[in-house]
Amino acid sequence: MKPLILAVALVMLASTARADTTFFGNELGNLLASETVCGLKYRPEAIEALVRKRVGGDLVEFASRLSLLTSNAAFDLKSMSADARAAHCMEVKKTAKSYGFID
Repeated sequence: MKPLILAVALVMLASTARADTTFFGNELGNLLASETVCGLKYRPEAIEALVRKRVGGDLVEFASRLSLLTSNAAFDLKSMSADARAAHCMEVKKTAKSYGFID
């Protein structure tokens, strides 16, 4: 019984880590797509450090998933109204600053 419980716990832990990485990929894709639209200039070294910290080395698919999520966010940004974009960019600036992407 104990090996089964351990196996279930490991699967749940791996699923949680992957879900967290997917959420992070979505958030990062949104930030990256917003850089130009919001008139920002990010520090590449800050992005690299954050990805290194948040993404495990065994998630080969992260780069392709991030590319897709960034493209999707860029598409969504094109259809935003000026007011929605202003609110969006305000939040992006706060998040980018918290990650050290900008001053």
